[in-house]
Amino acid sequence: MIGHGPSCQEDAFAEQMEAGQAEHLASEHLDPVDVTFNDAGVLGRRIHAVEQVALNRHGLDLPFAWPRLWLLLPDTSRNEITAAHAAPAAAVATGTWSWPYLLLGCWWWPAALIGLGIGLTGWVRARAAVTDLSALSEAALDLHGRALAIGLGVAPAESAGPLTQDEGQ
Repeated sequence: MIGHGPSCQEDAFAEQMEAGQAEHLASEHLDPVDVTFNDAGVLGRRIHAVEQVALNRHGLDLPFAWPRLWLLLPDTSRNEITAAHAAPAAAVATGTWSWPYLLLGCWWWPAALIGLGIGLTGWVRARAAVTDLSALSEAALDLHGRALAIGLGVAPAESAGPLTQDEGQ
């Protein structure tokens, strides 16, 4: 057959690699917040939205600022965020248990219903957990962004109020 030999496959692979390398090189020059997530799903888009809120509201590059902010957060805030961070993992663990039931459902149909129920429960819990984690992360930025700016020396120690765009950048 014409066009189906190994050389055509190698050429197609080489073209894909070149395109991928060009895309990779282009993405290295972009701000991480500017990268769009076309296939991140509902949960990934919600997490990405926190980055956008930090950039739009405070002028902060969240991947840069978060580790520094984390060191400045009081223990109560850190404990709340840590607990909220564990909740999506627990929800995924719950949802993972649906697969054995769904497999068993191939031979015994009530197991498929149980598997669907467990999977739906895991999905609902994961969405709620990611929403909570996102809300807590935004609140930490709102409440403690000023302390970050003071700690980094971009705002005077006597300043008060929410972090401004100019201080965030």
